Amino acid sequence: FKNKESIIAQLVLASVEDLYNYRQLYLLDAKNFEECIYALVLSYLDWVEDHPHFAYLMLSEKLEVHAGEYCEISEEKRAFSRQRIVDWLLLPENKAGLNDEVPHDLYSSFING
Repeated sequence: FKNKESIIAQLVLASVEDLYNYRQLYLLDAKNFEECIYALVLSYLDWVEDHPHFAYLMLSEKLEVHAGEYCEISEEKRAFSRQRIVDWLLLPENKAGLNDEVPHDLYSSFING
């Protein structure tokens, strides 16, 4: 690492990946769209409870990660993580009970919410 900001940036990026892994584990048991939404919300809450310091790092607007040289990488990592969840929701075997009237571009709002 070249400086302390790069260490923090790597922790934030690792946190995004870890949160994604929590979400994936919770989604494995979801049998319909409603359960997917519950899984997304509960996985986030449980992850924050289990990793409060990492959650602070991810959510802190004071850090250079969100505004400095790592800003683009951080946003790309978050967007990629959200897209992987959307892709998972769209798989035919995971669409049980999914209302096709819900626009696909709203799925990331479910994930972020």
